[in-house]
Amino acid sequence: MKSIFLPGLALLLSLTSTTLAQENQEQSIAQFVSEIDEKMPQLLQDFSVPGAAIAIIENGEIVLQKGYGFSDIENEVKVDTKTGFNIGSISKTFAAWGVMKLVQDGKLDLDAPAEKYLSRWHLPESEFDSNEVTIRRLLSHTAGLSLHGYPGWSPTDELPTIEESLNGKNNGPGRVEIIMEPGTRYKYSGGGYTILQLIIEEVTGQKFEDYMQSQVLDPLGMTNSSYKIDDKIMTASSSEYDSFGEAIDFELFTAQAAAGFHTTIEDFTRFAYANLYRIKDHEKHNPVIPGNIIEQMMKPVPQAEGRYGYGLAYFVESIPGTSVVLRGHRGANTGWQAIFHVNPETNDGFIMVTNGGGGQRVYYHIFSAWVRWQTGVRLEDWHRAKPPIANKLKSIVDSTGIDDIAAIYTELKKNQSEEYDFSESQLNNLGCYYMYDKVDLEKAIPIFKINVEAFPNAFNVFDSLGEALLKQGAREEAIENYMTSVKLNPGNKNGVKVLNDLGVSTDDLIKEISVAVDAQVLAGYVGRYKVSSGGSTMTIQTHEGVLTAELYGQQMNLIAESAARFRVLEDESTVTFFTAATGRKGLWTRQSIWGKLPETTGDSVGEEPEDHSALEAGSAGDFLIFRNTPSWGRSTDFADVVGELGCKYEKRESSAMADVDLSPYGVIIIPGGQLKDFYNDYISNAARFDDYVASGGTLVLELNWAQVTSIMLPRGVTMATHGALENAILVPDHPIFLPLLGKRLIQAHWASSGYLQDVPSDALILAVESNGEETLADRPTFIEYSHGKGRVIAACQCFHDGDDSGRGPLMESVISYALAKSWAAEN
Repeated sequence: MKSIFLPGLALLLSLTSTTLAQENQEQSIAQFVSEIDEKMPQLLQDFSVPGAAIAIIENGEIVLQKGYGFSDIENEVKVDTKTGFNIGSISKTFAAWGVMKLVQDGKLDLDAPAEKYLSRWHLPESEFDSNEVTIRRLLSHTAGLSLHGYPGWSPTDELPTIEESLNGKNNGPGRVEIIMEPGTRYKYSGGGYTILQLIIEEVTGQKFEDYMQSQVLDPLGMTNSSYKIDDKIMTASSSEYDSFGEAIDFELFTAQAAAGFHTTIEDFTRFAYANLYRIKDHEKHNPVIPGNIIEQMMKPVPQAEGRYGYGLAYFVESIPGTSVVLRGHRGANTGWQAIFHVNPETNDGFIMVTNGGGGQRVYYHIFSAWVRWQTGVRLEDWHRAKPPIANKLKSIVDSTGIDDIAAIYTELKKNQSEEYDFSESQLNNLGCYYMYDKVDLEKAIPIFKINVEAFPNAFNVFDSLGEALLKQGAREEAIENYMTSVKLNPGNKNGVKVLNDLGVSTDDLIKEISVAVDAQVLAGYVGRYKVSSGGSTMTIQTHEGVLTAELYGQQMNLIAESAARFRVLEDESTVTFFTAATGRKGLWTRQSIWGKLPETTGDSVGEEPEDHSALEAGSAGDFLIFRNTPSWGRSTDFADVVGELGCKYEKRESSAMADVDLSPYGVIIIPGGQLKDFYNDYISNAARFDDYVASGGTLVLELNWAQVTSIMLPRGVTMATHGALENAILVPDHPIFLPLLGKRLIQAHWASSGYLQDVPSDALILAVESNGEETLADRPTFIEYSHGKGRVIAACQCFHDGDDSGRGPLMESVISYALAKSWAAEN
């Protein structure tokens, strides 16, 4: 029988299928928009944010563009699509378009020194070559510059010139200068964008704001946006509100390129369209710079790759467990919070602007909901943002007084600990509000005292209470609190200064808090150290029994917390000395590892240490590191540490897991912060890793972001997804935890991204989740166990301390422990 083809029926079925798909998509969009409409009023109320505006682009179409709440509470003016907002650091992305327009026009060279274009101001002299500060590095925050961000000026202030701002007249942050080797590391610098602002003026002969208006904003149709805050902008602008929802002065900026741009959600959406370089008729939306240049700007630079990468004025954020990569930026000033992300691959976009200091937490929830709608992935560290307890307490104090506030706080913390944010900063912010904004010490001091009781090991709470008591005239009590603050943190320069100004010597105090270390041990630390990620050197010396460190021409005093760990008196950082299992010596700072250089004799200069970096492909070493991308963009990764410890290693991408011979390697490392494909490759080859361990190998797994897969470790250990703010260390004297000096808690956002299940009964459990009240023994987050002749070390934490969590540095101790193979559970 012959088949009969009915073209009309086939076409009808095809059209019906297409129509149903479109209807389902439209229904899905409508449901999501309805969800946002339902959530927004409560979120604005919970976080004391008066108003916001949101735009969402789906497959090249605007599906939401709307205002919520009020732009002016007093006059009951509602936010609409034409309401103006400052967008903080997203100003940098717009400024970068101005720079790239000049590059396209042949007036700037991306790789030329910034100094080539400067005549009105020059980079201060330093030990570094200023010619290495290029336009590209300024755009990508890899120029090695100081000055992270800028506070705003009030309308009554006389704004400094650009040159004055760069020289340090900028309301606090200090001058812009080179503080590390340009091109070696990512270090965010708003000051770098102020240099770019000046370069635009020097090259064009125009004011920065005028050039941007004529060459970028007007061509994009952004006629209600500007870096110039004139009457037109002010008339349409929202008022600005603090984190308690109270009106504050409108902020102004000399550093316009870094923080001073003002726009509406309508205009911002136009810019989002201009960023979708693959959209149909892209030139129609973007006549300023071609799509291939935008694509180039959106690629992370080598110094800032990873899940949170950075290109030329764009953050590049990978959504864990998916292939989705978003490009954009976030912005924050005192009363303004904004977020902007696009996905050029799918022509999607998310934009949100707010007019309150708590706006970030509002957009956390909405952005998280958008990502989940797009991908099905829940961003644990976004959707869990809780309303601030400070705002709740403020409403109580303002309505009923201060007398019962301590009891009310205790009751709320006991019964509603999961409903509010009870972190240290909450009461400190509330106390400062009453002390500075309201000049009401009768309210500020009781609040600070509650915070001291709640956080007895936090130096800043004692500092704040001491300041309030001093203002009240309670001199002796103030001194007592400042003394406690400095004991908790010798790097509290403010506390030391206040005490000295009050005639209280802190010399004996520093000796009191410094642990006694044998003179021979201190002598062993003396020498020159070179950072693994660049050419900078640090010199360690002793002076009257105290270690000092000289770096970038600045001398710092090191206060011993143990025989190996020292706190820098001049700031809050730490230095940890180590001797690896290989005999290699060095030290850790928060983000870098420094190897000790050979001693010198006479005037001779010591030789550089032997290079133990990556081996030729195919050769075996002590370590095999699988990695597709730098984890979290951290400047010091496993390869840096392994090499600095004098070990041989090889790096491979996950695609090699199926073929590479694992047997020659003593230790294999599976790092965190990788994308889903990486962990899926591990899952596909799990049997090979099981055999490797059973045959005597050591497998180290840093499992952050593996929780989004069905990963299975040797002996059937699996991982459940759950973000925890706190982990309890059960074995504080374990060699891995020695850098933590007996610390029993790891607190971070997040301390762990999941917990381990089906853990062998003979495993040594090193850490578990904790909720502040109790340890959760059924949720282990860090374990060590045997499998055959080998060993597995698995953690749901990351092994670095880039977020100042106090969890490390653990990377060196983990690697040294794995290399030594002297297992704690057996000894």
